[in-house]
Amino acid sequence: MLVRAYDKVDNYDVLKWQHTNQQNRIPKRQRAPFISPMTKVSKNAGYVVLKDAKVVVFYCNDVKLTPNSPLLPMDNEEAIHAVNGVCTNEDGLVLK
Repeated sequence: MLVRAYDKVDNYDVLKWQHTNQQNRIPKRQRAPFISPMTKVSKNAGYVVLKDAKVVVFYCNDVKLTPNSPLLPMDNEEAIHAVNGVCTNEDGLVLK
């Protein structure tokens, strides 16, 4: 699977500070964790997720193209083209 990577937004610290201040006024059981905005897509970067005996995750900042969607299965033509040369299925890995 190819997972799209994201860059940190410019005002990340301000957003996190605002969220923390809002959450401090709410009872502990009702607080929500801070979820970073995913608006800045990293160009030509992503995570290759392979399943062998265990799940293995590789971060690649040199894939051929920026994925069009957040998740691409490895049998997708776009994912194959993006990671061509980064990983292969010659070793009998189950790409999932």
